[in-house]
Amino acid sequence: MEQEIVRERRKKFAAHCFRSKEEIVGDLLLWRPNHGHSKVGKPRMTYIHQLTKDVGIPIEEIKTAMEDRDVWRERVYIVRATRPIR
Repeated sequence: MEQEIVRERRKKFAAHCFRSKEEIVGDLLLWRPNHGHSKVGKPRMTYIHQLTKDVGIPIEEIKTAMEDRDVWRERVYIVRATRPIR
C-alpha cells in the first residue's frame, strides 16, 4: 500500500520539477552520468531508472510525457486505479 503511494508521489514530484524550466532541478532530473567506472556487482538504481520502472515507458519518452500534463496525469493515476481498496 505504501509503495503505491510513494510511486505516485515520486511521479508527481518528478513532473513538477521537470516543468519548472527556470530551476536547475529540471535539468538534473534526467541527467545520467557518463563518466567514471562501474563497480562490480548489481548496478545501483538511479532516480531516472526508478522513475522509468514506475512509469513503464523508456527514458527517451519520459521527457515528452512529462511535458504533456494530460499524458503524465494518466500515468500517475494508473497506480491509483490499481491500488487495492481497504
